[in-house]
Amino acid sequence: MEKILEKYYRDYKIIDNLLKDRLNERVNLLNVLKNKGIDEFYFSLNKTQQEMYRKIHNDNDVIKYAKNEEIIKSLEIRKKNLLEELGYSKIFPLKGEERLDIYVSDGIDTYNVINNKSTKDLDDEMKSFIKEVVKNVFGLNENYTVEDIPLIKVLIEKLRKRNVPIDDVEDILSNEVSKIHYVEQSRNYQNEPIDINLLDEEIDKLVEMLNLNNRSCKNLYIEETLVAHYQYLLISGASITSLYEKLEDLKREDHLCALVKAYYNLTDIEFRHNNDCYDFKINTTLDFITSNPKVNQKILDMKIGGKNV
Repeated sequence: MEKILEKYYRDYKIIDNLLKDRLNERVNLLNVLKNKGIDEFYFSLNKTQQEMYRKIHNDNDVIKYAKNEEIIKSLEIRKKNLLEELGYSKIFPLKGEERLDIYVSDGIDTYNVINNKSTKDLDDEMKSFIKEVVKNVFGLNENYTVEDIPLIKVLIEKLRKRNVPIDDVEDILSNEVSKIHYVEQSRNYQNEPIDINLLDEEIDKLVEMLNLNNRSCKNLYIEETLVAHYQYLLISGASITSLYEKLEDLKREDHLCALVKAYYNLTDIEFRHNNDCYDFKINTTLDFITSNPKVNQKILDMKIGGKNV
């Protein structure tokens, strides 16, 4: 497979170098026509008129320019065909298995957002080549950054839950990500103090009062109580990023999971419809959604781990 990919690259370089030479020749020939004072008149003619001009005047420089343009067009077609052939082939390194493919770049590497494939393990020349294939065949989405990848994947999962047609997903994603970034920048957060130890003590007291001896019931009660607590903080205006960073520093995985579950619930339309214990009249999902890659990656990791997020 690597040898076939390398052959594509060699063929591409041959065509690309020939094309560059011909484009440089175009500049030289244009200067010749300009110096002869015929460039403006010649290029004001349509294709049929230009052909008649060449037959009548038999100007070698004009003929050279026309032939060079034909070669450029032929090379561009060959280049386009080669890139498309590789892009849609089974050996393309970033090939996806779904109808939806979204590509982003960090300036060096190119990533397929949907299947997590990237050019990280390729050498610099091949990285550049694969990026060229993506740009010309599929399109490189410049509205997204690599840090948006976890957010995009979370949004895609939510759109799938809502059975949104695959053909509509990309446009909806673009709109949603733009809105999230805009709202996030203009949002005013409340700095809510967190005393983790005190919260744990209060929950322990409640567990003792309820006489929850069954370990599973006890753990479930603690988890749901923590989730409810963080839902309250988020609804009150606390920053999910700030809370996440504090809990991460404290190395409290139980609280981190509860926070992320609380956050996911508040940004999930289905949860909001089914829970009338929260007043969502003044809060929309955009009031909570974050583009923070750590938070969104945590959601993805918790799903993979089988947790009920």
